[in-house]
Amino acid sequence: MAVIYDVNNSLYIDDSLCSEEQSRALRAQWVTPRNYQQLSAIEPALMFYGSLDSVFHSASPLNAALITEKDEIQYDSDICLLITGFELPLRGLDVWNGAFSSDSKHVRGNAEDGNLRSVYEYVGKESGLTIRAGVTVHHTGGTWSSWPAHEFEMQALMAPTQLFPHFSEIFAYITNPCDMWGIRVSAPSKAETRYQGGVKVFRDRDICDVPLGAHPVVAAPGTRLAYIWAYVGGWDKF
Repeated sequence: MAVIYDVNNSLYIDDSLCSEEQSRALRAQWVTPRNYQQLSAIEPALMFYGSLDSVFHSASPLNAALITEKDEIQYDSDICLLITGFELPLRGLDVWNGAFSSDSKHVRGNAEDGNLRSVYEYVGKESGLTIRAGVTVHHTGGTWSSWPAHEFEMQALMAPTQLFPHFSEIFAYITNPCDMWGIRVSAPSKAETRYQGGVKVFRDRDICDVPLGAHPVVAAPGTRLAYIWAYVGGWDKF
């Protein structure tokens, strides 16, 4: 199935060559910034949008909106990420009409350990959606996040068999200054056969599939990092 968004010029995500398992995974793509856009979707999509300045210098770094087949949204921003691959709830969609902002902020880590960051949750368990998503913003340059691993990730690392076969997670990176880089350490669970462990370099606006397990990230020296994260696949059990 192909996902097409009407964004003046169409945005086209082709997963026709994906396996059934891969087609259930989350997919994401940046929309090229323009002065003004109107967007509608043929598949439900979660859109994060805003300005680069707001990501690193505001109380709520980005706005978000749920777009369904019958919806259109108009926005004026220089950052826009579309995420698909999740299911809508059977009821309660009316609470997601229009745009919404993060009402849940958690400060994690500390400056001494070099991992101080703010985590903004936009879509949580109470939403009724099958996706959980938010934004993590590092407070200073050259620092770490995504460590220690979540409890469910540690359970998966220690389990002899695969615990959550339909789990899927993505990171979409934003750096300040622009066009900088960082490093992600990947330690997937032993039962995770789709990914290999190791160290990978990412750059500004890269989108990465994140295996179930440990996946700490660090920004380049003098570079502040933010990333949009989203995961799906039984997370309500974690």
